Amino acid sequence: MIDSSELNGLAADFSRAGSVAVGKVRPIVSKGALNIKNRMQKDASASRHFGQIAPTIDYHINATDEGIEAEIGPNKARGRSASLAGLAYFGSSRPGGATVMDPIHALNDEAGNFVEHLAKAVGFIFE
Repeated sequence: MIDSSELNGLAADFSRAGSVAVGKVRPIVSKGALNIKNRMQKDASASRHFGQIAPTIDYHINATDEGIEAEIGPNKARGRSASLAGLAYFGSSRPGGATVMDPIHALNDEAGNFVEHLAKAVGFIFE
């Protein structure tokens, strides 16, 4: 489990830094989102029943002067099979489904690198 208090502190620092921080942070968010997307595609491709959702997984970066966010996951605009994502990740009340790794694992695996690169961008050194 990730302790988000450090991320919350960094978010507060970035909100004060404004547009200067956005320019430094956007590539870090984009790379983190790409890594998570690639992991999610790999996990989906490994599923015998839900591999077809892999090509629908993408990410979108939204940046403003107040912050940057990435939305990562199956996109229905990239294919109808994206609508199977809920079943693939979480299953249903009936047997079957839930054969694709929960995306939280991809996020957790990337979190350390993400925080490290954010810290470097603002001049912190984590030991």
